[in-house]
Amino acid sequence: MAEGGEAFLATQAVAGAAKGIASTKMDVDPHSTTGDRFSICEVAEKIKEEKYSHQDVMKDLKLFKSDIERDATTIVFESLPKKVLLLDKLFHQTEAGRLKAEYKVEPFPTPAVLPTGVIPVNSRIREIIDQIKAEICDMISDLSTLRAWIRLNTPKIEDGNNFGVEVQEEILTMLSRGRVSGLSVLQVVSKYYSRRAKLLSDMRKRPNIEEYASAAKDLDERQFIHLAQSVCDLRNNYALLYDKITKNKEKLVKPKSSHELAYF
Repeated sequence: MAEGGEAFLATQAVAGAAKGIASTKMDVDPHSTTGDRFSICEVAEKIKEEKYSHQDVMKDLKLFKSDIERDATTIVFESLPKKVLLLDKLFHQTEAGRLKAEYKVEPFPTPAVLPTGVIPVNSRIREIIDQIKAEICDMISDLSTLRAWIRLNTPKIEDGNNFGVEVQEEILTMLSRGRVSGLSVLQVVSKYYSRRAKLLSDMRKRPNIEEYASAAKDLDERQFIHLAQSVCDLRNNYALLYDKITKNKEKLVKPKSSHELAYF
């Protein structure tokens, strides 16, 4: 029973490690049989034939950890600073657009043309939404990598000398909040489209009620303001993460100076 349990855990660990390696090494042929890395199919075949040794498991797990550490370093010292500057530029552009009332659709469709005409989307708002959605997807991916990197550097639980661990937990909390914040923005975007569609649909059904058009215009304005604030929040989240991680990188990698890290 013990041997069977160990075999199952080894199988799960190898599959997870191989999947992580394959997803992070885009320049490696997933069907290649050369080199030190194995594709997921090769790993599964080796396990099935009982040819995947404990040494192979340890080797691929170390490669997986190295990939996470390399990707996290790239995110912290290359991606985060660039994201801060990019989002800062987008924020100022969005704020300038708000002052110029770029969120207005001119001419706005009137009830008289609705029965036969096509109701257009707000192209300026859609453009900003597409940019924000791309940034949020990048952010969620980056935060997941950073979270894995910090967790892999978390030492075993011991009494005393836990200041470094507390720093890790604080940054992990920031990563979790950033992820939740990004997902909430995506939910607001989805609700905006459905609410606008409902207002315009009601305006088509009841052309004699002018308030539907006013409500749709007001929704566009509020959404534009919300998008500008969302860009600002994303920028600030990236800036705070960069500042916190770079100032405490040593504590994140070695939370206990006298502790010999053992990851696997």
